[in-house]
Amino acid sequence: MSVFYLVVKNVRRAAGRSVIGAAAYCARAQLLGGSEKSEYDFSSASGHVHSELFLSQGTPRAWEDRPVLWNEVEAVKEASDETVALEVETVIPDEVSDKDGVSAARELVVSEFLPWGWSVDLNVHRAVAADGKERLFAYALLPLKWSSYEGLGRDRDHWRVGPRIIKEWRLSWARLVNAHLMKAKISRENWDEGWGDERTRF
Repeated sequence: MSVFYLVVKNVRRAAGRSVIGAAAYCARAQLLGGSEKSEYDFSSASGHVHSELFLSQGTPRAWEDRPVLWNEVEAVKEASDETVALEVETVIPDEVSDKDGVSAARELVVSEFLPWGWSVDLNVHRAVAADGKERLFAYALLPLKWSSYEGLGRDRDHWRVGPRIIKEWRLSWARLVNAHLMKAKISRENWDEGWGDERTRF
């Protein structure tokens, strides 16, 4: 049965998370940075399928380089417990091909994040899920600061995650993957209830 899964996590300093470390894990890459010049190396991990940066209008061209982008985000001087980014994690159903799964993840970025001016670091890779089964995950990492030619500015206060926003993203993800399940000719009786009628669960 296809599994419905979309969660939103805070990349928050108070929780001991580094946005550079999160970016390295999602991209299965080796990144160096932060105030301690720490190295985060996930380049030896297998299963990487797709990696792509979407930059909002007005961002410096230098941010096309992943280490530059996330070091800029990490360098913003704010409270030590601040949430600096959001991590939107989804599971692509086994019945959907890798190619179609990547397409669905890209469509989510284009429909839900780019119109609001987010820059997005999108990655797709295989990892072992909580049920012990290897699944295809898509990660969208989004900085919580507005970006411009001058750098990172004020917070996106109205985009602090809440039930309404999560519901919109989950509905959008359900519609996108439903379309690919139908394309793959997967019977509705084999869909998780979250896919079948596009309901959301919290």
